Amino acid sequence: MKKQFFNGRYYKHQKDNYTVCIIEGICSEGEFVQIVTNDKVYHYDTHDGIRINKIGITVDYPEVKGYIQYRNMTPLHYDIMGPFRHLPLQCQHEIVSMKHDLVGALDIEGQYYDFNLGRGYIEGDEGTSFPETYLWFHTNDFVSSTSVMVSIADIPFFKRHFIGCICAITCRGRQYRFATYKGVKIIQAKKDLIELKQGRLRLEIHIKQQSTQPLHSPINGEMIGVIHESNNSIAHVILYKGRKVIFDEISHNCSFEYNMNEDES
Repeated sequence: MKKQFFNGRYYKHQKDNYTVCIIEGICSEGEFVQIVTNDKVYHYDTHDGIRINKIGITVDYPEVKGYIQYRNMTPLHYDIMGPFRHLPLQCQHEIVSMKHDLVGALDIEGQYYDFNLGRGYIEGDEGTSFPETYLWFHTNDFVSSTSVMVSIADIPFFKRHFIGCICAITCRGRQYRFATYKGVKIIQAKKDLIELKQGRLRLEIHIKQQSTQPLHSPINGEMIGVIHESNNSIAHVILYKGRKVIFDEISHNCSFEYNMNEDES
């Protein structure tokens, strides 16, 4: 019997109003690569056109070519999954870098995209399937060097389910974290509003989702699911500690996936 599994990483490159995300991995069926632009997705079933190492990524497919170097990576202080890393979950998440500097460019169907002085982000997932219902949000497109990632999902655990949350924020040299294993309370998890509370910390994200692109997603180790991702959504992000506002800015280039039942929040 064929083993059901997938393992993939997500490399985000953003500058000005343009974003290119490269998703590469392996699953029960074999290799996969998806390259997501603001208005199109390219699918490949081979890694022959992509080379990745700790300092950057080289792409050489017929439609997409180029090289982008990564500098000044920002890893989290500890695993985003916390103690949940040791549980037999259907999907485990990792964050490699919340933000880093980009040097390089891509040629996409003859159009040149300069990513020098742009911003990057890297995360990964592994397991058997994406959650049936979830939301995922990321942006580091702020005047400041802040980066925000939120994931909320319906997680099957043996014969039960629970709503799990992981959220990481890097802001002015500090890292903040909301998580189920830290006692987070999910106040809202809607298409236009995410609100989390944990102790004296409170996070509000007001979202205006823009156009989405269809991506393949794993179901029982095969890339046969379809999810929709926007890379140019607009969000107003506010982080409070008690009554004090720690962070309050607007991003116009947020990545956002939403597939939840409204009553799950």
